[in-house]
Amino acid sequence: MRAHRSEEEASVGRYSLGRVLGQGAMGIVFMAFDKAQRRNVALKTLLPQAKAKHRRALLMEAQLLRQLHHPGILPLLDMGECDNGKPFYTMPLVQGRSLEHYLTEGLLSLRQAVRILTALCDALQHAHNREIIHCDLKSGNVLITPEQETFLIDWGTSASFLAPRMEDGKRRPVYGTPLYIAPEVLAGDPPTPAADMYALGVLLYQCLTGEFPVYDDDIMTLFRKTQQANIVSPSQKAPHLTVPPKLEEICMRLLARSPHQRYSSCFDVYNDLDGWLNSFETPQTPRPRWFAPPTHAMT
Repeated sequence: MRAHRSEEEASVGRYSLGRVLGQGAMGIVFMAFDKAQRRNVALKTLLPQAKAKHRRALLMEAQLLRQLHHPGILPLLDMGECDNGKPFYTMPLVQGRSLEHYLTEGLLSLRQAVRILTALCDALQHAHNREIIHCDLKSGNVLITPEQETFLIDWGTSASFLAPRMEDGKRRPVYGTPLYIAPEVLAGDPPTPAADMYALGVLLYQCLTGEFPVYDDDIMTLFRKTQQANIVSPSQKAPHLTVPPKLEEICMRLLARSPHQRYSSCFDVYNDLDGWLNSFETPQTPRPRWFAPPTHAMT
């Protein structure tokens, strides 16, 4: 891949690269035009300074995405290598704004927010049924289109249930965004579906209060509070707001310090959130035809 600058044409095989859609510490996502299929796609690859472990991570992400086939998860379209040997893969290009944007700008009603969370439950259950944990569920990784479609994106830190507890003889690193990481993961336990459900609880807490359940400017203090402090209920955190008791109950269960005290599956979370929505809506919200209960017990 030739060096890409804002005013220069660059290419990766049959893909002409356009503007940068996003960039992390070691990865970068371009808008790209697929000259073979005559369509725009999103192309993810590595920055020049990326190391061998980042290459392995990108390839693992692509392999995990290949197993996921769900309307709320952008599928893998193609994968290969750039001229510089860095791997890449492509996904459909979807226009939209993040849930973080909608929450920050106050653009969602509580019912709209809960509908988005039920869509996330559905996508997460699909992944969990295939023994894949997202590991970085957060408002910035939820994409909402103008048509109100919801996509769970950025599976770069996702993990298989079968991932080793240790990597290269060392404890597996803690992946994710600090404000959303579950207490047991911070303590060194490998992630399980319960870690995704904790992050889902953080999202619901944000929807109910506009704040995080645990916060501190110092990251080590934040980690200590997450593992030790009791979470203030949403109604206490935001007494000026009307917090529905049922949603508060769901939220606090998702945020339980012990993973065994949380929901056993995202299927159950979906049912409780959907039940709250249906208390306002007649007829009942139709369940998506692709929705299915967990295929095995979750730990």
